[in-house]
Amino acid sequence: MSVKITLGQFNHLKALSNQQLVLTATTERTATSGRLVTYDGDTDADGLPSLQADLSALRIAETGGDGVLLHLTYLANDDEVINDRKKTLVERVGAEAKANHLPLVLALAIPKTAVPAPEAVIAMTREFSDPRYNASVLTLPTPVPLSHVDGFTKTPATPTYDRAQAAALFKQQSAATDLPLVVDATGLRAADAAAVLNFAHDSGEEVNGLLASPSVLTALAKPLSKVATPWTAKVEVED
Repeated sequence: MSVKITLGQFNHLKALSNQQLVLTATTERTATSGRLVTYDGDTDADGLPSLQADLSALRIAETGGDGVLLHLTYLANDDEVINDRKKTLVERVGAEAKANHLPLVLALAIPKTAVPAPEAVIAMTREFSDPRYNASVLTLPTPVPLSHVDGFTKTPATPTYDRAQAAALFKQQSAATDLPLVVDATGLRAADAAAVLNFAHDSGEEVNGLLASPSVLTALAKPLSKVATPWTAKVEVED
């Protein structure tokens, strides 16, 4: 399976990619990467983000943006009404982005007040891979933080998962989506982000890139080209 996108979306995704065709989305334009523009603003008490009042996908396109970035926290077993409002928002932004031939990079996270269980991360991955949302790329947390995995925990902490258990969960997340999957490494140091990429690769998870600061992306350009899977294999240009 693959995600169908317009030729315009495809070209903008290329602009968001480095020379190895691995998606490395940044918030600044460089010689080898495009510019993602964040569409969301403040978040209300229920975790529903507002859209910036002075932005639209059309305006993002007109000002040279190469993609729409939308942040969303989601928990499958949260209040049904709240979750439905979140789904509706993504449907709206996804349709608007596609109409303007911009890729929607959907940055998902588990609410900070919730326990980040692997099942919740995988369920979130599966839900927003539905074509109704028109997401072009999913930016996701790993199903298991490496700090909870044997061999990565800092003493005297006891690991929650052994390597085989964690690897199986990473692979489950990869199987839950046909979309290009980008690991959210926001706030991680280059060494920690590299450890995540290597573990995901060794687990059989198809990671297509990294969302991180420009300095981390620069530091990890070579590791990314070796362990990440080109996103082009997951997209199909619509007629």
